Amino acid sequence: MRVYTLLLSLLLTCIIQAQVTPAEKAALQAFYTATGGSNWTSETDADPTNDWDFSGPVTNDWYGITISGGNVISINMNPTLVNTGNNNLTGTLPNEIGDFPFLTSLVLTAENLSGTIPPSLYFLNSLRVLNLGRNNFSGTLPPQISQLTNLTSLIINQNDLDGELPIELTMLGNLQTLDIDSNNFFGEIPIELTDMVELKVLQLSNNPFTGYLYPEYGKLVNLEEFIFFNNSITGTIPEEFGKLIRLKKLRLGSNNLSGILPISLKDLINLENLEIYATSISGEIPDEYGQLINVAYFNLSQNRISGNLPSSLSNMTEIISFNVSNNQITGTLPQSYSSWSLINYFQASTNQLTGEIPDTYSNLSNLTSFVLSRNQLSGELSVLFSNWTNIENFNIQFNSITGEIPETYANLINLEYFNVGENNFSGEISPLFSNWVNIKTLILRDNEFEGRLPDFSNIFRSNDFFQINDNRFQFGDFEDEFNYYDQTLLSFTDNPQARVNDTQNLSSCAGSSITLSTVVSGNANVYQWLKDGTAITGATDSDLVLYPVAISDAGVYTCLITSTIVTDLTLERNPITLTVNATGPIANIVEDKLACDLDGDGFATFSLNLADIEAQAFGSQTGLTISYFDALGNPLSLTSSYTNTTASNQVVTVRVSDTGGCYDESTFNLITTLPAVADTNADVTSCENYTLPPLNADSNYFTATNASGTQLQEGDIINTTQTIYIHAGIGNCADETSFTITIEQPVTADQLEDVTECEFYTLPPLTTSNYFTESNGQGTRINEGDRITETQTIYIYSKSGVCTDESSFTISIDLLACEDSEEAIKSKFPNFFTPNADGINDTWKLNQELFLLEGIVTIYDRYGKLISQFDAINGEWDGYSNGRRLPASDYWFKFEGIDGEINSTGHFALKR
Repeated sequence: MRVYTLLLSLLLTCIIQAQVTPAEKAALQAFYTATGGSNWTSETDADPTNDWDFSGPVTNDWYGITISGGNVISINMNPTLVNTGNNNLTGTLPNEIGDFPFLTSLVLTAENLSGTIPPSLYFLNSLRVLNLGRNNFSGTLPPQISQLTNLTSLIINQNDLDGELPIELTMLGNLQTLDIDSNNFFGEIPIELTDMVELKVLQLSNNPFTGYLYPEYGKLVNLEEFIFFNNSITGTIPEEFGKLIRLKKLRLGSNNLSGILPISLKDLINLENLEIYATSISGEIPDEYGQLINVAYFNLSQNRISGNLPSSLSNMTEIISFNVSNNQITGTLPQSYSSWSLINYFQASTNQLTGEIPDTYSNLSNLTSFVLSRNQLSGELSVLFSNWTNIENFNIQFNSITGEIPETYANLINLEYFNVGENNFSGEISPLFSNWVNIKTLILRDNEFEGRLPDFSNIFRSNDFFQINDNRFQFGDFEDEFNYYDQTLLSFTDNPQARVNDTQNLSSCAGSSITLSTVVSGNANVYQWLKDGTAITGATDSDLVLYPVAISDAGVYTCLITSTIVTDLTLERNPITLTVNATGPIANIVEDKLACDLDGDGFATFSLNLADIEAQAFGSQTGLTISYFDALGNPLSLTSSYTNTTASNQVVTVRVSDTGGCYDESTFNLITTLPAVADTNADVTSCENYTLPPLNADSNYFTATNASGTQLQEGDIINTTQTIYIHAGIGNCADETSFTITIEQPVTADQLEDVTECEFYTLPPLTTSNYFTESNGQGTRINEGDRITETQTIYIYSKSGVCTDESSFTISIDLLACEDSEEAIKSKFPNFFTPNADGINDTWKLNQELFLLEGIVTIYDRYGKLISQFDAINGEWDGYSNGRRLPASDYWFKFEGIDGEINSTGHFALKR
């Protein structure tokens, strides 16, 4: 038994020591030496159990090595896929790397290897996984890559490889992952790559590839990731991309793509990342993209997209990041986006969005970044946004948002960047905002903020930004913290600020006294008054007293205020324009006031508009006061409801005074009047319009009661039915009557043309009129169908209400109008003509008035010789025959009707 155990132990020892071939062990030694094995992290750490000890057998304990069946089947120097420097491999890959015939996986990612990839590596035809990413390999991919026929994953991203992709790469029919991101490959992607139907991950980004996106990519139906950004690809996104229904990531940014977004992408129902940014794609975002309900990352920024944001995108309830910045999007922010309860990142800056930020966005409680800068948004910030307690970046710069920043925003304690600059905000900044303990950038510039600023000196650090310039802040608002901000922060801007105090226009008179003032907060202010832009010597107080005022003191006064604490800011007072009059202010004329004396005792209560009286007395003058006195010089206390103390007519003196004690006076009268009596007009009905008649001097027309509406004048024409009001007097003395003008629409009589008939004329039907034998519906009324047998004028008369209209026509009864009478036919043939070119009877032709004769006319001379022949309707004879001018004489004619029924002969004279 002991012998058996000893033999078994010796056998196992031999097997363990012979786990790999000498060639593979030698290849491991070469790999170790070429990549600086003695400096590997796994060799220099405190754990010797995984060291590569070439004095003994190769085992699975060696770091990164997997052995099976006596062969090395896997080398993985970065088993945890750390991004950089996982095991500190340096140097190059030795050619012996090809001496592992059973190697299925080679992972050397995120090391510091360089040089070219050894040709021997391409003979590892058992290799399934090759990951050399994030190193410094150079050179090209050779055609021999096609020998790695079992390869399912090829990752060589973030190296310095270059050249064109060999077509042989597309022969790797088992490949599922191809990642060549961040190299220097160029040229066009071989179209044969679209036949690699097993591909699940295709990462081609950050290479200067040219060409376009092939429609044939639609054949890669197993593709889950298509990442192709930062290249030089042109053209459009093919509709065929909609066939990649297993796709989870589609990233096509930073290319030269154009055209529009294909609607077919709506079919990518498994899509989680849609990132098409920094291209020239235009058009609108299709509404159908709302069907992409699994999208978490949506990035269409830096394109030329226009139109509105589709409300259908609210169906993307899994969305985490939304970015459509730097486009040409218009319209408002859809309220429906409040359904994005998971969203962290919302950016739509640099567009043309209008309207308000919807209150419902308060539901976006997971927001960490909200950026809507450089739009045309308006309205006020909702107090409900204080729910965004996770927000770190809040940027609405360059809009037209108004109001105050709600005090409840003090809850946003995770804020690091807060930018509301270049808006129309006003009011004070809440002292509670000092709770923003993580703030690093606070931009309030270019608004209308004012008042004491919170103390941020315990929060801001040396690399922070604080901008408050171009507001209404004064020294006292931040002078206690100024030295800290100015000396500690990376950027602190407080200059300039808006002018202080109100603009004033004051007047005074020579010899009086006037004080000009400015009020600015601060404990160490220095004042300098200026007149017409020039400093006034000794005028260094907040008040400037001018006494005695001289004519030369007139001008524009300002004051520059500096501070010995806030040393970088100068405030300027709004201008005071001082007018100096030699005689003081002027009291302008005030209109007399009227009130109704109902009982005739001379007293009444006047309704006085004191502001209007003041405006009349001051005119364009400012800085004045007003007071009132009676005829004896006693002060009067006028109120809006005042009863006169002098019967019938009380004189009131108006005194206008300036601050220097100068004044002027004028007067107006309080006059009582007796009740008025308005004119009375009866109701009237008129056709089409009505002209207003004259009224007595104290009455006036109005379109509404109580002298309201539009005032009308006599002679005005009324075109519509309405009630007109006649108003006389004012106030309680007024009287008013009214009358109704009814305007009826005009009628139109039928129109008939004059007519000539042979024996009688039958009256035709009319529409709304009647026949009469005399004008204005007089004489005998006759009816349609009546026969008129003698020449006369018939009148057509129409009437509706007070509106009438009339037309007339003449019926001529003439036997010559009878087509079959001998006289009528004979009248058709002229007795003579005079062809002398005077425009009168220059040719001989039939008179075709009243009725037509159709047939042939033949002309003979007196010897029976044929001279001319022509059509009776259109023909004529000009006195020539065969170009020869015939003499004055009698000539004969013969007419033959086309039906043979009418034949006529006769003669006529040619006169010259």
